[in-house]
Amino acid sequence: MNSVLINRFNIFDYSIDEQIVKDCLYIIGENNNGNSKTVLGVKDNKIIVNSNEWLHLLHIMYYHITLEIYQDIVNKYNDIINRTSTTDINESVVSFITSFSIGTAHGYCGLFCILSNYLKNHIGKKIIIYKNSQKGILDIIYHIFEQLYKEDFQKYIIILDHNIVYNIKEIIFINNEYHTYFHLGNISNDNPVLHKKSADFREDVTNILSTYIYPILDTKLYYTNLINSNSIEYHVCIFKSIHTQNLGGGCILPLSDIENFCNKNNGILINPSDYNEIDVIGILFYCKKFSATLNNCFHKNFIYIGNDCTEIDVYVLPEAMPEYISGKSSLITNFKNAKINYIIQDKLE
Repeated sequence: MNSVLINRFNIFDYSIDEQIVKDCLYIIGENNNGNSKTVLGVKDNKIIVNSNEWLHLLHIMYYHITLEIYQDIVNKYNDIINRTSTTDINESVVSFITSFSIGTAHGYCGLFCILSNYLKNHIGKKIIIYKNSQKGILDIIYHIFEQLYKEDFQKYIIILDHNIVYNIKEIIFINNEYHTYFHLGNISNDNPVLHKKSADFREDVTNILSTYIYPILDTKLYYTNLINSNSIEYHVCIFKSIHTQNLGGGCILPLSDIENFCNKNNGILINPSDYNEIDVIGILFYCKKFSATLNNCFHKNFIYIGNDCTEIDVYVLPEAMPEYISGKSSLITNFKNAKINYIIQDKLE
């Protein structure tokens, strides 16, 4: 049995900062840590920082306050180095697995950041994905790879399971640089470089959507067939209730409040988990107005709107006030042709 005196306080003493790693041991944790999952690469008994967002992206904010996350990294490290058997992948691959592949806006930001880099620098390379990534993330990957590689697209995708130690011939880690579609306000709310960087990222995402998804959308399919609406001014609403998929807590509303709001405001309520993610993109691309609460409903989905959308109403309910106050200066007030209104209310109405 290997023995390394690693603990959650000295992780970075046993780490390497490499993005292209040969003969990499790799594991996906079996259990979730809230809305994330522990993924980890190890080379020569050293943790690969770029394999895990809690190490390369979020450590400045969370290293000293989210101890259970970093303890789990230690546990997975010990698991890897003490396993007696591995599953070999004799390929050079690009990792599409992030700490947030199981969902939320963080998972989609990571996906699009990696996709942008892959499409510019790594076309032709096989990728690894986690089999239990959120369905919407997998929908996007499969759709774009089918566009890239036609009928051979599945040959470029290697699906990994959790709780297996893989020995991968070569793995390329593309750092996800974004936790949200805005900059990380907790680090610096007033840094114009970060604002510009986030704006460039939103433009990159729009370019990916415009190239691979928007051209195949059909307004009649989405509004007549999928959601049975013949309205001219499509007002799309996305809110959390007990009937939706909720990885993160907060702002889970009574369905009666949501229905009353939609009836009052001529809104079309959709539950994204009921659709293929390409259909969610199509529904939002054609909407004229979008309403959501300040949580994942807004953060994940606003990026999909098209140029016909002129208004986004974001409802800031009491549970979201701490997020709103701490990150207010990083929130954008316009996107494409839409004005974004942040509406503070005690309840949705």
